[in-house]
Amino acid sequence: MLPEKFFDTGELTINYAEGGESGPPLVLLHGLTGRWQDFQPVIPQLTPKWHVYGCDLRGHGKSGRIAGHYYLTDYLRDLIAFLGQKNKGACRTARSFTRRVNSPRRCF
Repeated sequence: MLPEKFFDTGELTINYAEGGESGPPLVLLHGLTGRWQDFQPVIPQLTPKWHVYGCDLRGHGKSGRIAGHYYLTDYLRDLIAFLGQKNKGACRTARSFTRRVNSPRRCF
């Protein structure tokens, strides 16, 4: 299991896990009612080639909660703050909105 850490967005704290120090950044985004641990079955295959960040979105897992602030713009603001601090270049994302991991895609 990857070690968990916290990131302060200025509004709340985001729980995330980080591992795989050798490759380019890969941000894992879970679906609704999910958490970063949804990706545990594939993380061992990702960490040899990627620097993996698995984030709990606001209101999920161990991340902070703010009543009434669960709009797409709220999630995006959190992710932009996280990527601005953690991303040192281009990164890729993988998402599980359908409970299926999709192919990694470029962030920017």
